[in-house]
Formats: sequence, structure tokens, C-alpha cells
Amino acid sequence: MAIENAAIFYGRDPDVYDYNFAGDGATVQAYSEDADFPDDNVQQYDLGEPWKSLATGASWVDGPIKKHYAWIRHGFPVSTTIGVYAILKHNFLAMKAALQAASDLSATNFVLMLEAGDVWAFPPPYPAHAYSVDLTNLFGKDIIVHRPQVAYKYWSITVRYETSLAWVAPAGEQWSIGRLVLAGNPFQPTFNYRPDWASHRHDPSKRFLTQGRAPRITEEDQYRSLSLVFDRMLEIDWHGLEEVYARQGVKRPVFVLPSPHLVKTGTDVPGSTDLDRDAMYGRFPAIQSIVRSRANDYGTVVVEVTEETG
Repeated sequence: MAIENAAIFYGRDPDVYDYNFAGDGATVQAYSEDADFPDDNVQQYDLGEPWKSLATGASWVDGPIKKHYAWIRHGFPVSTTIGVYAILKHNFLAMKAALQAASDLSATNFVLMLEAGDVWAFPPPYPAHAYSVDLTNLFGKDIIVHRPQVAYKYWSITVRYETSLAWVAPAGEQWSIGRLVLAGNPFQPTFNYRPDWASHRHDPSKRFLTQGRAPRITEEDQYRSLSLVFDRMLEIDWHGLEEVYARQGVKRPVFVLPSPHLVKTGTDVPGSTDLDRDAMYGRFPAIQSIVRSRANDYGTVVVEVTEETG
């Protein structure tokens, strides 16, 4: 497997949506939405304001079984190349468990579907899509990430499952996604970071003793941070990184793949281990400086990212 240099995906046009890093006029539509958690929330930076469906899925009868589906999609004004598609702060594994506990869930598929034209319709079945890849093996991952590297106008994540005719959906369960990242071409420096790089996990929870010496815990969400040291940053690459810093600053998030070669591309179906475990959606804690050498064209820069957890 060829090693790819770290990839930093960012918004190239902060004057438009900038939420999906390729966006420029993309619109979002879901099969249903809770009025308090609309589908437009997947465009927002804040992972704490998710899209939630109104129900577990639309359904129809197909002979002796009942088929169900749930989907959310992006539609671009024109065919758009997406280098990485990531799903953040989702509840897919919990939903699958809730559906199975309700009764007789017999099959579940989690598919990225792409199409040149608008062929989503109800009642299904839809026509065959021009592009699809089954991501079911990544269902339980905190960050689901895939690298399509193709150009289409409509991009949909669809969950499909089958039950008996007597099956009744559990009350109160909703599909939920905090953020969808659809990114175009990343910043990738000519030379990669040092082999000895740092990934940290932080727990800001507070432990203290009351007056009676009983322990108390103020619990907070854990988060990660990433530190990549680039010793051979060429001047042309530094200018590219400066653009990333100028666009994003410390106020807009980036999506980082330290090891993009570990993520499946195209229609290759990923296994449960085909992922970059250190993939991170977060922000720069500060704008970093570059240390240049007068003896050559290289410079040293440390890229640090702090994870957003919502």
C-alpha cells in the first residue's frame, strides 16, 4: 500500500456555505425531518445541533416482507467532485440496536448513492443509482469516512432495512447526524510529517472532594488533539498552508486525514478496519509559524488540531 501524505480539507470559499468544503450552493434534503432538528443542521459547524428524522424510515410492502429506508442527500447545482465524504456524530449503531430490539430486523445496508439526475422518489423502489458503495462495515465507527473521488450532482446516504409485515417501529427513535463533510481537493504537502507524531486524548472532567470528603465528578465530553511536525515544508507548500490558515483561522473547522491511504476509495467496499483512526474534525488552536532555513528551501512547521465533539 502506497503511503499518502496527510490531507487537510478546508473551506475554499468562506463567503458561501463553507460547511461542506466543496459546497458553493449545495442544498440538503432528507426523507423527513424533525421541525426542531431540520436537515439544514448538517451544514452547520456545531455538531451539537444535528439533523433528526421524524421517524425510523419510510416503508412499503414487498410480498411477505416490509422494506424501509431513510436518506439524506446533498444536491449541487452542477456535477461536483468529492474527495472525501464524512459523517460525524451519528447514532447509526444505537439505531440499529433499537430496531433489532423492537423485533425482527433481518437486513441492514448503509449505502452511499450518487446520481447525475434527481431520481429519488416515493414510493420506492428507486431506479438503480449510477454509483453506490456499501459502507455497512463502518456503521459502528464514530467517524464514517469514505473517499469517492468522483463527480456527481446528487450525493445521498441511505439506510435500508427489511422486517416482517407485523413489525412495528419503536416509538421515539430517530436517525441523527451532527455534520456531513463533503470535501473537494485537500491541502497535501510535498513531504509528509515526522514518523513520531502525537495524538492525545483529553478528559476535561473535574474531580473534587466535598466538605465531607466525598468525591464528586463534573463530567465533560472527552476530545482528542493532533500534532503533526513537518520538517521539510517547501516554500510552495507553506504558501498553501497559509491559505488554509487564512481561510479557516481558529474560528472555522477543518477535516484532517493523517493517513488517507488507509481509507478505501471509489466503489471498493470497506472492511471494519479500513479507516484512518486518527481522522479528525476540529479547529486550529492557534495559527502556527514556520521556521525557515537559509541553507535550503525547507522550513519546519507544527500543525495542531483540536477535535470538535459538539
